[in-house]
Amino acid sequence: MRAPALTLALSALAAGALAGCGHSQPTPSQLALEREDLIALAKALQSREPQVGRELAATKRAWPLVVNGLPMGSPQNLVGPVSAAAASAAAVTTPALVGEARGYTLTGPAASTTGPA
Repeated sequence: MRAPALTLALSALAAGALAGCGHSQPTPSQLALEREDLIALAKALQSREPQVGRELAATKRAWPLVVNGLPMGSPQNLVGPVSAAAASAAAVTTPALVGEARGYTLTGPAASTTGPA
């Protein structure tokens, strides 16, 4: 993600977190926890930028070959770029803060996204 896109995404997350989806006003301590979560998430996402950049480059190489559907048969010119795109996508790791194992620590509206408590 480029810096402007990352900033926009984080701003949208912050706005959603602060809006509270119609719930009661958060306490100052809840807001502090949400800010801490947002800062930690921003740092975690920024650390993934190189991984995502490699994945994006690999996907851009494969996309023109498959955008209109796969051709009949299995042309060899598809195998390399598509395999590289799949491998680079698999190499992108999810920050622990948004993974299922740590989901229970989320505060505010994000807390309900991890399932029953």
